[in-house]
Amino acid sequence: MKLFSEIHLSDFRSVKWNVKCIYTILCKGKFYIGRSKDLRKRMSRHLWELKNNSHPNIILQRCFNKYGKDSLGLVILEVFDSDDKLIKIEKWYLDKYFKTDGNINLIPHAYGGHVSGKLHHNFGKRASQKTRNKMSLSSLGKNKGKNNGMFGKFGRLHHNSKLNEKQVIEILQLGKNGMAQRKIAKRYGVSRGAIVGVLSRKTWPHINLKDS
Repeated sequence: MKLFSEIHLSDFRSVKWNVKCIYTILCKGKFYIGRSKDLRKRMSRHLWELKNNSHPNIILQRCFNKYGKDSLGLVILEVFDSDDKLIKIEKWYLDKYFKTDGNINLIPHAYGGHVSGKLHHNFGKRASQKTRNKMSLSSLGKNKGKNNGMFGKFGRLHHNSKLNEKQVIEILQLGKNGMAQRKIAKRYGVSRGAIVGVLSRKTWPHINLKDS
């Protein structure tokens, strides 16, 4: 039963309501059934995952990859005022249509989120040695040593730094004078771990008391 006409999935923002509903995504004769407490957010998530080739439904992902976003249609099947009936009604649709030709839901259950464990399409499958070798080679050397964007950057040049050189010198002096690390951390508004890093010379190793 269609209560709303089909629109392109990429045009979901034309839906003005944050509706609670049961919906279906259409692609070249195939259809996926889902539920949502906020349709606009849910469709935004679908599109983000599809564009990033990370959608948990591999069949919908393949359809998107092959035909593009304009091949996807969205139909709102039923709208509700509260969340109470969503799972129950989604279950009704899945019970009725899961075994129908064209349905691409991976499991006949009204679960939310990503499919994992025995319900995942790759559960129990072992990647071939060729695939494992490719995965290993693809990550070899990535983000390591000189390939890391932060290689050779210390102190305030590091993107996570909350301290400057003057403060580090002060912290080194306070630590030398015996002030507790927690008190130093509180004074400078950083974690105790940050203070430990400075005092142990794991961070800011290029700054010394003599620099003062």
